[in-house]
Amino acid sequence: MTTFDDILEEAGPFGRCQKRIFALFCLVSMPWAGVYVGIVFQGFTPDHWCRDPAVVERRQACGWSLADSRRLTVPPVNGSGTPPQRSSCERYEVDWNRTALACDTRELDLGTTPTTSCKDGWEYDYEGRQSFVTEFDLVCSEGWLVDMYQASLNVGFLVGSIAIGYMADRFGRKMSFLLSNLLNGVAGILVAVAPNYVSLLVFRTLYGFGVKGGWVAGYVLITEIVGVEYRRTVGVIYQMFFSVGILLLPLLAYFITDWRWLQVVITAPYLLFLSYYWFIPESPRWLLSQNKKAKAVKITEDMAKENKMTLSKNIETLADDNADFTTASFMDLIRTPKMRKHTLILSYNWFTSAVVYQGLIMRLGILGGNVYIDFLIAGLVEFPAAFLILFTIERVGRRLPFATANFVAGVSCFVTAFIPDSMFWFKTVVACVGRLGITMAFEMVVFVNTELYPTFVRNLGVSVCSTLCDVGGIVAPFLLYRLAVIWLELPLIIFGSLAFLAGGLVLLLPETRGVQLPDTIDDIEFPDRQACGWSLADSRRLTVPPVNGSGTPPQRSSCERYEVDWNTTGLTCDTQELDLRGVPVSSCKDAWEYQYEGRTSFVTEFHLVCEDGWLVDMYQATLNVGFLAGSFTFGFFADRFGRKISFLASNLLNAIAGIVLAVTPNYVSILVVRTIFGFVTEIVGVEHRRTVGILYQMFFSVGVLVLPLLAYFITDWRWLQVTISAPYVLFLCYYWLIPESPRWLISQNKSSKALEITEAIAKENGRKLTKSFEFQTLTCDESDSCSASLLDLFKTPNMRKHTFILMFNWFTSAVVYQGLIMRVGITGGNVYIDFLIAGLVEFPAAFLILFTIERVGRRVPFAAANIVAGASCFVTALIPDSMFWSKTVVACVGRLGITMAFEMVVFVNTELYPTFVRNLGVSVCSTLCDVGGIVAPFLLYRLAGIWLELPLIIFGTVAFIAGGLVLLLPETRGVPLPETIDDIEFPNRKKENPLENHNQ
Repeated sequence: MTTFDDILEEAGPFGRCQKRIFALFCLVSMPWAGVYVGIVFQGFTPDHWCRDPAVVERRQACGWSLADSRRLTVPPVNGSGTPPQRSSCERYEVDWNRTALACDTRELDLGTTPTTSCKDGWEYDYEGRQSFVTEFDLVCSEGWLVDMYQASLNVGFLVGSIAIGYMADRFGRKMSFLLSNLLNGVAGILVAVAPNYVSLLVFRTLYGFGVKGGWVAGYVLITEIVGVEYRRTVGVIYQMFFSVGILLLPLLAYFITDWRWLQVVITAPYLLFLSYYWFIPESPRWLLSQNKKAKAVKITEDMAKENKMTLSKNIETLADDNADFTTASFMDLIRTPKMRKHTLILSYNWFTSAVVYQGLIMRLGILGGNVYIDFLIAGLVEFPAAFLILFTIERVGRRLPFATANFVAGVSCFVTAFIPDSMFWFKTVVACVGRLGITMAFEMVVFVNTELYPTFVRNLGVSVCSTLCDVGGIVAPFLLYRLAVIWLELPLIIFGSLAFLAGGLVLLLPETRGVQLPDTIDDIEFPDRQACGWSLADSRRLTVPPVNGSGTPPQRSSCERYEVDWNTTGLTCDTQELDLRGVPVSSCKDAWEYQYEGRTSFVTEFHLVCEDGWLVDMYQATLNVGFLAGSFTFGFFADRFGRKISFLASNLLNAIAGIVLAVTPNYVSILVVRTIFGFVTEIVGVEHRRTVGILYQMFFSVGVLVLPLLAYFITDWRWLQVTISAPYVLFLCYYWLIPESPRWLISQNKSSKALEITEAIAKENGRKLTKSFEFQTLTCDESDSCSASLLDLFKTPNMRKHTFILMFNWFTSAVVYQGLIMRVGITGGNVYIDFLIAGLVEFPAAFLILFTIERVGRRVPFAAANIVAGASCFVTALIPDSMFWSKTVVACVGRLGITMAFEMVVFVNTELYPTFVRNLGVSVCSTLCDVGGIVAPFLLYRLAGIWLELPLIIFGTVAFIAGGLVLLLPETRGVPLPETIDDIEFPNRKKENPLENHNQ
C-alpha cells in the first residue's frame, strides 16, 4: 500500500504547483487582519462632548474654536488642570435663546450654572472622519455597546469555526473555503450598509461565522498538499501574511475616512477569492478519506505535471494513510491523564494568546496618541516574530521559545504599566517587545497544538482547543475597555498575569523537536514504555473478560477477572495468539487497578466500586442532608447573635472539620457563603448592592476555575482537602478587619453600637454624618418585633407568596444545575473538564446579569434565565447524538441560563425580606436548594435508566414553572432594602417621619 506522502515525494513536496496555490492562500490572511482588529479604526472613540445647538450656531457665526464652544457647553470635571479637563457626558443647562450671548465670552462665568445629561447628541473632535461610534453615538452610558462589536465577531468565530470545520471534513476543503468566502462577501457588505447598531451586530456575527472558518480551511488545504518537511514553514509564513494585513490596515484607514467604506474595502477581497474555484484543487488527502481515489489520483497527476515530475506506478496502490485509525471523539482529548493535561494547557494558551493579542491591539485606540502611527509601529514588530520562530524551533526546540514568548509578553505588560507617560519612547519600545512576545506565542500555539495529539484526533484537538481563542476574543474587549475606566494600565496587569501563567504551564508540556508525530493515544501516555511494550488495553485483555463481545474493541468487565494462575503459565511478550475464551471467571479478589496515573481519590483508596459503588451516592446525599440541617442552624444563629460572630464561628468549624478530618468535602462552606452574603449586602447602598452580590458570586466562579488546577497538581485527595480548608484558618483574622452589620444591630435595638460603626464607615469613606441622621435612622421600628421567627415568613400574604416562590426557585436551581453537571458523568465526563466548563459558563452569566438588571430590572432577566434553561433542556433532549456540537452548544446555553437563575435567586432573595428576618428568610428558602441537591442524583440516575434524556424533560418542566412564578414577584430595581414587614405588605405606603412625631 502506498500512502499519499510517498506519492507526494514523487510529485514534488513543494514544487511550482504548491507554491502557486500557497501564494494564492497567503492573500487570504491579509483581509482577515482588517476583520479581526478593524475595530481600532472602525470603532474609534474620539474626544467628544455634549452638543448644544445654540452654541454650535453661534460658533459658526462668531468663528469660535472648538475649545471656545466646548467651554460654553460642558462643565469641567477637573478644575485644577491647565486647561481643565471637561466632561464628556454632561452639559450646562442654559437656554441660550434667552441669554444675551455675544461673540466675546471671555468674561462669562458659568461656574454655578446647573448641569444636565446630553440631550441633543454629541460633538466629536474627529477631523471630518466617521466611525460607527460617532454615527450611532455609542459614548457615555452607551459606551459598553462598543465592546459588543468585537464580542459578536468572536461569537461568530466560535460557532463558525466548528460549523465550517465540520463542513470541511464532510464536504471538502475547497467547497467549505468557497462557501465561507461567499458568506464573507455578503455579510461584510451587509455590515457596511447596516441601518442601526442592532442589525450591525447581527451582521457582524454572521461575518465572523465565515471569516475564521474559511481561513482555517485554507490553512488545512495548503498543509495537506505540501511535504512534511515544508508544513511548518508554510504554516508560519501563512500566518505572517496576517501581519502584512496589519501593516496595510492603518494606511487604508488613514485615507478612507468613513468606516462604512473601509468595511467595503476590507470585504471586497473575499468576493475576488471566489475565483479560486478555477485555481485551487481539492485536497487529495480528503478525497482519499472519502474513498474518492480516482479524483485524488487525477489531482495528484496534475500537480506532478505542473511540477514537471513523473509519477511511478505506485500511485495505483494509493490508499488513505489514516484508514486504520478509529473515529475521533471529544472524550479522547480528556479521557487519559496526559491527553487531558495537553488539552487544558493548550486551551488556556489559546485563550491567553487571544486575550493579550487583541487587548494590546485594541489598547492602541484608547491611548490618545496617533492611532495610525502607533498601529503601524506595533504591526512592524510582528515580522521578527515569524523569523525568530523559524530560527529557534529546530535549534532550541518548541517548549522553551514558546514559554519564553509568553514570559516576555507578561514582563513587558507589567513594566509598561509602571513606566510614566512622560517616558513615551521607552514605554513604546517595551510595549512593542510585549507585542512581539505574544505574536510569537500566538503563532507557536498553532503548530505545537498539532504535534501533541495523535493522528486520528489531531484535527479535532486543534479545533476544540482553538475555540478558547474565540472565548478569549469575546472576553478581551470587556477586560480592556471596562477595566481601563478604573485605571488605564489595569488591563496590562491582567494581561501580564495571564501570560505569565501561560508560560509556566507551557513548561509542563513535553518537547516535540525531533520526535515523530504520535499515531495513537498510547504514544502520548507512554512515550518511554519498555519491556513488552504492552498497552493498557493489552494487559486488561489478559486480566478481565469481555462483557460485550460484539464491540470493537469489546467492552470489558470492571468487576470480574479471569481465574488464572499466571505463575504456572508460560507468558511471553507475544500474546496475540492467546485465546482466553472458556477460562473461568471470578469476582475481583486482589482489589482493582485504576487508570488514574498515580493519583488517589477516596474511591480508589477505599475501593468504592462495583457492589460498593452505591456508597459514593450516599456520600453526596449525606452532604446535602448536612446542608439542610446546617442552613437552619446558622440562619437562626446569624439573626440571633449577629452576622460577624456566625461568620467567625463557621470558619472555625470549617478549619477544624476540614483539616482534622480531611476525609469529606467541606460541607459547612456553603453556610459561610450564605452568612457572608447576608452580611455584605447590608452595609452597601442600594445602587451598589447588585454589583457587590454578583461580583461576590463571581469569585466563586474564580474558585471553580482554580479548583481543577489544584486537583490536577495535588494528586492525593487528602492533601487537596487540606489545601481547600487552609484558607478558613486565615479567615479567623477577619475578627479585627470587619465590623458587625449596622442593620442587624438596629434590628436588635443596639442603635448606639450601630451609630458607632456607621460613623467609622463614614470616616473611612471621607464622609460626615448629619445630626438628624442620628435620630431619624437609628431606631428600631416599634411595629415589628426585632427577633426573627419562622412564622414571620408565612404570617402575611406577600411574605407567604415570596417565601413559596423563592423556595421553588431555590429547589429548581439546585436540581437543574446539579443535574446538568452530573449528567456529563453518565457519558464518561471528566471532573477536571466539568469544573472548567462550569467556571467558563458562569462568567458570561455574571456579565449578562450586570448588563441587564439595572437596565431591565430583576424580574424579567430572572424569569427569562429559567425559561431559557427550560427550553434548552427540552431542545437538548430532542437533538440526536449524531449532532454532537449542536447538542453541546444548546446544553451550554441551558447551563448559562440556570447559572444566571442560580446567581439571581441569591440576591433577589435578600431584597424581598425585611432586615430583622432577612438572614433567616434566605436560610429557610435556600434549604429547598439542599432538598434539590438530595433529589437531583436520584432524578438523574434513576430516570436515565428508563431513557437517557428523560431527566432533561423533568429539568425543563420545573425550570419553566420557576420562570412563570418569578413573574409574580415584585420588581426590586432601585428599591431600598425593606426594614419591616409593613414595607413588604404595603410597599406604596409613605413612611411616617419619626422626626415629625418627636417634634409633636
